Amino acid sequence: MEDEFLRSILGGTRDERESKLKAVLRLLHRLQQQDTDIPRRLGYRVSKTNEKTMSRVRNLVKDYSGPDQATMTLLSTEARVWQANPRSFWDKRRPTDVSGFARPQHTLLHFVDQSYNDNA
Repeated sequence: MEDEFLRSILGGTRDERESKLKAVLRLLHRLQQQDTDIPRRLGYRVSKTNEKTMSRVRNLVKDYSGPDQATMTLLSTEARVWQANPRSFWDKRRPTDVSGFARPQHTLLHFVDQSYNDNA
């Protein structure tokens, strides 16, 4: 039975195999969300790409109430420079002061955002 199942999924063109595997993974993901004991009992977990990272970001910003005073000050002092030369916003040679953020999660989000920019 296992062999027949695998042959049915792995047969066909690459696009067909991809479509079948996505359907199976979606089903497994939905099942484990409905019964959270499944991954623990089986020792396997199906998760969407970047699911853990996105969950961490959501938890960091769930109580976000807007920019803190340090951010507002930075925006007001640098706005003219950035508007005159938008590329200067990404200039890494400019010092970035993260010590003035009001909440620890703001500092973390700054580093997460910076890492995305570093990998762009």
